[in-house]
Amino acid sequence: MTPEEKARKIIDDKLRESGWIIQDYADRDISLPGVAVREFPTKSGNPADYALFVRGELVGIIEAKKAGASLISVESQTRLYRNNLEQEGYSPVFVYTSTGMQTRFHDTRDPDYNSREIMTFHPPTSLCKMYEQKDTLRSRLKNNMPEKLPDTPREYPLRDAQRDAILGLERSHANNRQRALVIMATGGGKTFMAIEETYRLLKFAKATRILFIVDRRSLGDQAHTSYQNYKVGDRKFIDLYNVQHLAGHHIDTTSSVLISKFQRLYSILSNTEITDKEDDVSAFENDEDEPEKFVEYNNDIPIDTFDFIFVDEAHRSMYGKWKQILDYFDAFIIGLTATPQDFTQAFFSNNLESNNPKPNEVSKYTFEDSVRNGVNVPFSSYRILTEANTDGVLVEAGDEIQLFDRATGSFRNTKAKKSQTYTPEQLDNIRVARTHKTGYRGVQEYTRIPF
Repeated sequence: MTPEEKARKIIDDKLRESGWIIQDYADRDISLPGVAVREFPTKSGNPADYALFVRGELVGIIEAKKAGASLISVESQTRLYRNNLEQEGYSPVFVYTSTGMQTRFHDTRDPDYNSREIMTFHPPTSLCKMYEQKDTLRSRLKNNMPEKLPDTPREYPLRDAQRDAILGLERSHANNRQRALVIMATGGGKTFMAIEETYRLLKFAKATRILFIVDRRSLGDQAHTSYQNYKVGDRKFIDLYNVQHLAGHHIDTTSSVLISKFQRLYSILSNTEITDKEDDVSAFENDEDEPEKFVEYNNDIPIDTFDFIFVDEAHRSMYGKWKQILDYFDAFIIGLTATPQDFTQAFFSNNLESNNPKPNEVSKYTFEDSVRNGVNVPFSSYRILTEANTDGVLVEAGDEIQLFDRATGSFRNTKAKKSQTYTPEQLDNIRVARTHKTGYRGVQEYTRIPF
């Protein structure tokens, strides 16, 4: 097959996977629920590679390109096809360009629309729902979000840092930036800010569902409690919108907010079970040592399941093995962190106006800021020396030790064959560490020694 034919085969497979029926133009039957018609003729004489029909109406087109092609550079061609089809009485508002391996999408009704990369094609039901809306999510984000933030009534009035974060987020959303980073010192009120913004997105932007994702159970429990207790006026948030704390494999279609761990959501997408042990540990533990978790399309969970994703502690798990979970959804991603790392900044790059000195940040509230505001108290650092730091470690013959195998990353228990003292300098070089294991019979000392 030619590169173009290979691309179309992959596109065909992905369209079928998303619920589309593939037909040739001569054999088309657009009365079926969702039909992708190949080689659909246009007024210019050049056919659109695919025309997408929902309930008999042409709602979108796909321009297919061979692998490696620059999709942004060919978007003008798809717009030409769309204009030709409009002159013939059709209204294709959704435009895709795809190599099969990479796909970009935009809704031409969005204000100042820009294409965005998505994992795969939206299913017919999703396009039908979006097509029938009188205005798009991005137009509501640009036009419906009130600039004035509430002074009252709130049980806890918003702090200036929280107000700045909300307004920064909404400017970012209005400019159709897919990713936004909020940097806020621990104790600054990130979760409460996120809940207030959740309320605004649901009420004014008419968002369908929002995901609050965490990397450990305790953070999910805290977020759930905060959503339950948060008040809007004299009513609790949960009296206005359903909040689901995901514990099984079912996402409640009536929920407006879903709180989940990375592991739990991955188990649903991949149709795998999660053990109690896996559910109880942080998704960040051993993140560097484990390969990236690859996610395949799950037709029960369309890519538009969430409009927005809040990522708690965004400096951790989302960049390693769990990143594909975020890439799966066609959603705005909002990172919350007190300590951004270089990879955090890189992931959230180019999210505000180009003249912003740090375009990846929508707001920044540092620890120093929080101390000046009386939110946090200053701290002092002390250097503590241990016996191992000053005298080294003596391993005597017969002592219980653990040998570390660098090749496998595993330990095995054994006994030292001879006595040996490791100096503090040697400890730094060979990474010998003494740990304590407490049991019913007292404390046993183990020394880890690498091969």
